[in-house]
Amino acid sequence: VISIIDQLQFGEILGHDQVKIAQPTCSKAALCIGLAKITCFSKEAIDCHLLESAIALQIHGFSVTFYLIRLDHNGLYTMYEIGHPDFPSSLAQLPVFVNLINLNILLLVCHVFFWKFCKKVAYAQYNPTATSIISTA
Repeated sequence: VISIIDQLQFGEILGHDQVKIAQPTCSKAALCIGLAKITCFSKEAIDCHLLESAIALQIHGFSVTFYLIRLDHNGLYTMYEIGHPDFPSSLAQLPVFVNLINLNILLLVCHVFFWKFCKKVAYAQYNPTATSIISTA
């Protein structure tokens, strides 16, 4: 869970992540199920906290994929892949990671997450879906 901490209390949820360790036999089906989970959780975060969008991360080993989930129209959620950098597994690989492409990806993620999209919207502008995916019963 990605959330804001204010005065030692957790605030609204801004997104979700899912981490899988690097295994030689990790199936694409397991990664797709994890992606579906973080998509559903991010959709619920948008609906519950009246957000314009939410961020999601999928981490598999040293590979990180950043997603942005937005409520674009009435009941239509879109998911954008923001970036996919591969982080170094050791200090010896750090100079290879620090290049202009990876730094631009990380700057784009910071811009999208902190300054542009992950904000509250006015309730009058908010059009969530008719029903929630996760039951509250």
